[in-house]
Amino acid sequence: MSTKCNQLKDDGTPCQAWAVRESDPPRCAAHGGGKAPVGAPPGNQNAKSHGLYTADDKVPFDLDARITDLDRRVQQLSLYIDRNLTDLQPDEYNTLFNLQGSLTSRLGRLMRDRQQVTAAIDDLDEAVQEALEITSHLIGTDLLPGQPAPKKRTLTPHS
Repeated sequence: MSTKCNQLKDDGTPCQAWAVRESDPPRCAAHGGGKAPVGAPPGNQNAKSHGLYTADDKVPFDLDARITDLDRRVQQLSLYIDRNLTDLQPDEYNTLFNLQGSLTSRLGRLMRDRQQVTAAIDDLDEAVQEALEITSHLIGTDLLPGQPAPKKRTLTPHS
């Protein structure tokens, strides 16, 4: 006869998953009913946060500052290559040229992303403004004090 796991979940509710056969007390595999140990092996670091994902990261992500910094670095690299072109070995030149191409490509992607984010924010602002204007008109109250009165609109269903 099959039974349900009698362990409690983290939120305090019963697990209710099917118990592993012949486990005593009845437990599902996730709660230790199987032969394998439950949980990560000792010393496992997989859940450790790092980089931009840490909650205690004190440096805010500023897209404009990153773009400016990367542009400055690309310019510095270009100047270095121009000044040392005759002294560089072919493999050094190839490495620097590839790096310059990679940085320039990344700079282009960041600039495109900034443009998309700015456009999305503008679109959202326009949508919120329009929603407030329509709502103001419908309920007969000025939800936008200090701004020009909303235009009279006729609401028509989209076809």
